[in-house]
Amino acid sequence: FIDNLYLPRPDVPAAARLAILRLPTQQHRIVVQGRPGRPYVIEASENLLGWSPVFTNPADNGSFLWTDPQAPGLPLRFYRAVTP
Repeated sequence: FIDNLYLPRPDVPAAARLAILRLPTQQHRIVVQGRPGRPYVIEASENLLGWSPVFTNPADNGSFLWTDPQAPGLPLRFYRAVTP
């Protein structure tokens, strides 16, 4: 089980970092830390092959929080943050 994984892309000057916290409600709270003012799309996958966008938000001050309401009903969920 890998909780927090940082894989910077070589073509992006400052990759986003994700922190994933499991809440008592079994929801996942995602903390995205990136470049201020840059929009980020959180994508989710259940198998690391197919990714779907689940949330989009600009990181006005460089970071933002999002809670995944679908996580409690899924046995496994992976996340990544990308810039459009």
